[in-house]
Amino acid sequence: MKRLKEVVDTYDYVDFKDNMVGYSKPSKDNINTSLLNDINLAAKRAGLKVDVTTAVSGHRTKTSSGNISRHTTGNAVDIAIINGIPVRTIDKSIVDKFVNELVRLGYIRGVESGNPKAVLDYKFKGGGHDGHIHVSNTGGSSYNIEYNDEGFPTETPDDLLSKITNDITNTDSTSSSFIEPQFNFIDYAFGNKLNEEITRIKELL
Repeated sequence: MKRLKEVVDTYDYVDFKDNMVGYSKPSKDNINTSLLNDINLAAKRAGLKVDVTTAVSGHRTKTSSGNISRHTTGNAVDIAIINGIPVRTIDKSIVDKFVNELVRLGYIRGVESGNPKAVLDYKFKGGGHDGHIHVSNTGGSSYNIEYNDEGFPTETPDDLLSKITNDITNTDSTSSSFIEPQFNFIDYAFGNKLNEEITRIKELL
């Protein structure tokens, strides 16, 4: 984690809007830079500019279930503006375009609990995210996969499997809450091509 002011100039596709929501000042908050790198890359790939309007300051410290919010630890941000238009009123296909790029980076859409990398938006069944996109990362790796014009990853399946296997090997957690999202991402990126390999690696865990 670095202070945002030390790295803020590196995000060409992300702006930080202070005082948009209460007294929130995301430009002054300490935010997980891996999270910001992912958001910047997703926005770039989607051809969008997104505004982080809330991070740590100005957000409640606990979730509705009483757990410490990921915002509190600098591992979550809310994006309420895309291309200068409020998320609440923007065409939902624009939201989908951005969120789909986050999914390509390993973020799980619609479920945060148990997932290191998650994104909640207007499709979230729990509600409350029509006006912003909540993106969080508690340490899940950024795979930074490049895609060709046909939408297929340019990395080989073996390369990606090696990265994710390394992540699983080096993590303190061997629970399905960490492992399953990694394999979900492989399945998303390569379709059914790796089902046999995924099964083989799962059996080794």
